[in-house]
Amino acid sequence: MKNPNFAVTILKNGSILMKFSKDYFSLGEHELTNTMKSEIGNFMPKLYKHFYHNPKLRNSIKRLTIYGFSSPYTESQQINGAKKYNQKLALARAREIFNHLFNVEKINFKEQDYGVKVTTISGQGTIALANLVTPATKNKLLKRFCQTNDCYQTRYIMISPYIKALNEIGNE
Repeated sequence: MKNPNFAVTILKNGSILMKFSKDYFSLGEHELTNTMKSEIGNFMPKLYKHFYHNPKLRNSIKRLTIYGFSSPYTESQQINGAKKYNQKLALARAREIFNHLFNVEKINFKEQDYGVKVTTISGQGTIALANLVTPATKNKLLKRFCQTNDCYQTRYIMISPYIKALNEIGNE
C-alpha cells in the first residue's frame, strides 16, 4: 500500500508500519508538523473504520498500540543517556499522535469512541523496529537495517493489533 507522502507496509506479525520522511517530525522533536497532522487525519480514521466495521476484526482486537520510534543509539551513547532520551522521545511521539487523532476539535470521525477505548501508546528505539523488519544477529541487526533505511532521516509509526485469545472471544 502506497501513499504519495508515506509508505505503508504490513509486517508478518500483522502490524502496520508507516514510514515517513524527516519532514514529519523534526530531529529530536515530538511535535507533529502540519504535514503529519494532515496525513494522520486522512489515514488513521480509515484504518479505525476498517477495524470497526469488520465484525471479525472488531470482536477479535483486544487493543491497538501506536508505537513511536526514535533514532538508534550506539553502545557508547548508552553511557551518556541517549537510550533513555530516545525512549522518552519515542513515547512522546506516540502520545502526540494519539492526542491529535482523538482530539475531536481537530479530527472528528464516527469510530473515534471505539478508537479511544482500544488504543494504547508505546515508544521504542529503532533497534526494536529493526528486529521486526530485518531479523539478524544482534551485532549486525541495526547496521543492516540502517543501510537500507536511513535511520536518521526516516520517521516511523507502527500500529499493532493485539488479538484476543479464542477463549476470550467465545466468552463475550
